[in-house]
Amino acid sequence: MMRKTILILLCTLSIHLSAQRVSYHYNNTPISAILAQLNSEQHNYTINFIYNELEDFHVTADIKNKSIPDAIRQMIGFYPIKMATMDGNILLVECTQKAGLHYKGQIVDEHGEAAEFANITLLSPTDSTIIGNGVSNENGYFVIPCESQKVIARISYVGYKTINQTFTHPNIGLIKLAPSQMMIKGVVVKGRLITHSAEGATVNIEKSPLANIGYASDVLKHLPFVILKNNVYEVIGKGTPLIYINNRLVNDNIELKQLNSSEIRNVKVIVNPGAEYDATVNSVIRISTIKTKGEGFSGIADGNVSAERVLSHEAGGTLNYRKNNLDIFGSARYSRNMLRANQTGDTHYGDRQDSDKLKLKGRNFTLLTTLGTNYQLNSRSSVGLRYQYTDTPSNNFNCFDDLEGQHLGIITNRAASKDYRQRTSKRHYVNAYLDYGVNDETYLKLDMDYLNGSSNDKQNYYIATSNLGSRNNAKNQLYSGRLILASPLLGGNVKTGMEASYTNNNNNYDVVDGSTLQNDLHSTINKAYQHLYAGFAEYDHPWGEHWNASIGLRYEYTNFNYFVDGIKSSEASKSYGGFFPSGSIAYNNGDLDISLAYRYTTQRPSYFQLRNAVAINSPYSYEGGNPELQPSKTNMLTLTLAWKDLQFISTYATVKDGISYIYDHYETNDSISFFQTRNLDRHYMNFSANYSPTLFKIWKPALQVNFTKPFISYNNQKYNKPNWYFEMDHLIELSKSFNVGCEIDYTTAGHTDNDVIYYFANSYAELYCIKTFLNNRLRFNLSVTNIFNTSREKWQINTNEIISNKWNDNDKRTFKLTITYRFNESKSKYKGTASTDELKRL
Repeated sequence: MMRKTILILLCTLSIHLSAQRVSYHYNNTPISAILAQLNSEQHNYTINFIYNELEDFHVTADIKNKSIPDAIRQMIGFYPIKMATMDGNILLVECTQKAGLHYKGQIVDEHGEAAEFANITLLSPTDSTIIGNGVSNENGYFVIPCESQKVIARISYVGYKTINQTFTHPNIGLIKLAPSQMMIKGVVVKGRLITHSAEGATVNIEKSPLANIGYASDVLKHLPFVILKNNVYEVIGKGTPLIYINNRLVNDNIELKQLNSSEIRNVKVIVNPGAEYDATVNSVIRISTIKTKGEGFSGIADGNVSAERVLSHEAGGTLNYRKNNLDIFGSARYSRNMLRANQTGDTHYGDRQDSDKLKLKGRNFTLLTTLGTNYQLNSRSSVGLRYQYTDTPSNNFNCFDDLEGQHLGIITNRAASKDYRQRTSKRHYVNAYLDYGVNDETYLKLDMDYLNGSSNDKQNYYIATSNLGSRNNAKNQLYSGRLILASPLLGGNVKTGMEASYTNNNNNYDVVDGSTLQNDLHSTINKAYQHLYAGFAEYDHPWGEHWNASIGLRYEYTNFNYFVDGIKSSEASKSYGGFFPSGSIAYNNGDLDISLAYRYTTQRPSYFQLRNAVAINSPYSYEGGNPELQPSKTNMLTLTLAWKDLQFISTYATVKDGISYIYDHYETNDSISFFQTRNLDRHYMNFSANYSPTLFKIWKPALQVNFTKPFISYNNQKYNKPNWYFEMDHLIELSKSFNVGCEIDYTTAGHTDNDVIYYFANSYAELYCIKTFLNNRLRFNLSVTNIFNTSREKWQINTNEIISNKWNDNDKRTFKLTITYRFNESKSKYKGTASTDELKRL
């Protein structure tokens, strides 16, 4: 069977290669003239068309190494023209809208440059009904067949004022757009930066000052409702999002520093994901890059150095080679991060109190390399392969602790401890994809993933004359695949798909022989295996001019088996399946956008949270995983509203078996506290608003306000105190090559929406400036974070009659300089995406 399949593929490939391919450049050329040329200069196809019917449709295009049908499809673009194939080699090209008049013209911006993808709608002067519509091509040119002798043309383009003008002659001529003014988090730009849909909002980056802010990691911090907490991005009220770059899942946020902000076309913040996404996903950020036309070599090199109490530095580069439809690309990056911090903590339980004063030191060195290729089969289809290797040969963390124990207020013991931890890890990740476009509206996408990773952890703990050593060796693997088919159906669009994955995670935890410190730890070997299968269908349909509705359904089946010391754990091993519905309804009318969405999700615990290994923090404090954790289930309702510069999001969610960190007594030993995760039910409400006025022409402040009210109860104790978050963000474009910015935020004390931890009030301030040279090819970015040293980690947990407080001054005032150089900006066209979100759990 395999031999026959290979023969069929070879035959198909030989037929494909034998087909004649053409390369031409056209500048404002009538399609009828192009079709006549193609028909006369080749003999594989006969092209039938009516010359006069198509001569008003002009094209500006570069056709490179394409088959005759693909070349015609590229020229047709958004024109109301279709191509049909008869008997394999007869091509029939005709206008789909038969009319005696063709309203035609060209749209340009304020600089006289062509406005591609502008929307043109022809309305009846009597009742304003739609009688024709079209989209401008890359030359700004449009043609709309229409029988009416008099029309109202409504012309809209993102970033510019909408034009409504009456015409009595089909030759409309040149139309020049006027930019509008809008703000996004303090950035003044010409045009409407944000467009809304039922899923969320799309922010145009390409022509805004955000294009010069630095990296993708810097851009995300300035998007509405996106915040950065402890180096983790969050969508307010929706948790940590999945982040994609050109449909490829970002597995490590270090990848965001490999993408220059000037290469980003737009960013879509999805607050209402559909059934296409894994049932664990509540929010998604999709970054789309600018299509470039250069060939040959291109690349980016950058490096940065930051100074807090010690120096950290990182550097890297990417290189891409493009020839015709082939891309070969690679990248390499290293990071050397240093840590110095002070920490205090105290734990109260019963009549005992233990306190710690710690000095923390850390040193991490990581290498990240990527190599890949992709080939553009035609204008709608491509295939590619990408390999990524991550190596952390050195990750050391040392803790020096002065401990003090009290009983009934009397000091019973004092001791000094040393805790040395080392970690090394390696990971191989391969992604392959096939993106096949059947036509302009129907496509098939196949993604496959393989991951193989390992890590080794060592801990050596010393106190007085005693010691304790432990080791944990972990290995994990993943195989996954996903297939998606999208096509039009009954005036709307349907998307269906299926995916499957297999993961295994092995941990070998060993308490080293010869340990002299009395302890209750024991060596274990645990293994986890999971099979996950999923299928989904999603349908969206516009209703009239202002309404849109979508509905989706996803089914997931999970078979999870957990073994401890070779014995299957019946409590931790589970097989479960379930349906996860989603749906939304949206309304749009000019500047007003409203949507209401529902989504049912689950959250599977990470393999780290499921580990059976236990780490010792002190003789009186342990921490570890919980193999008996169950997946959580969430019902979420989201209302979004946008009007001009004001945006509003409201969320209400109920969570069954939510995963929270708590303190309890370790097994039967009341003198040892144990920090681990448990399943707790909860619900919460969240309200967020973002408003961006313009003051004094040059000062562009943006105000973001968020209110969170949790409802969590555990052992008859409530954790319901709400918290407020305020942010003022500014970015002023002093010139085309010089930007300055400032961010100030403040968080009140209160509980979060996903845990029993009580966080104390916190404030933060940052200042930065960006200067570019050599036509933006060379960039300097200087920043100062946590200017006033007011941001620190301070929280309290009160569970099971154990009260634990923590204070940490990590990430004090930091100075950072980043230098970036780019040449021949030709970016890889790789379109692969992760086939499963299981990658995040590993």
